[in-house]
Amino acid sequence: MTALGLAASLVLLLGGVVGYVATGSVWLLVLAGVGLVVSVSGWVLTRGGSRQR
Repeated sequence: MTALGLAASLVLLLGGVVGYVATGSVWLLVLAGVGLVVSVSGWVLTRGGSRQR
């Protein structure tokens, strides 16, 4: 995962959490969950890819 992709997924995570706290909307919490899954899976795939070389 590129640094730009990781930064975008972290923005989703943080924006979703802050939006949920501010508004109480569950959809923003779902958005934060998506950001978390994307950032963690991208990090794992990146580290796994560098180990295989």
